[in-house]
Amino acid sequence: MAGRVRAVVPDLVFGEVGNTLLGYVRGGRIALGDAQTALGLVLEVPLHVVSLKTLAEDALRRAHELGLSVYDAAYVVLTEATGATLVTADRRLAATVQRVALLPDAAPPA
Repeated sequence: MAGRVRAVVPDLVFGEVGNTLLGYVRGGRIALGDAQTALGLVLEVPLHVVSLKTLAEDALRRAHELGLSVYDAAYVVLTEATGATLVTADRRLAATVQRVALLPDAAPPA
């Protein structure tokens, strides 16, 4: 599988993306239709989705240990369990894992 990337995400990622898009809509940065289109595109990405149900107990423990929300700790647990690289723009979250790709801050489209 050289040159290929397998993206593994907790199922809560879709709610987080939707919530972020809604914030842009409410802030007048994008139209609702554009947010719906963007979410639809995200839903089409071939992701390996892991149920939060399977991550919740470990995420609670790691959240307590690291001072994170259980939501953020779910990404940590998934990263640790799979040996994956965490891709995030959240500097605080990035500081909690060994393998991380920190994205630059990005503003929504104007």
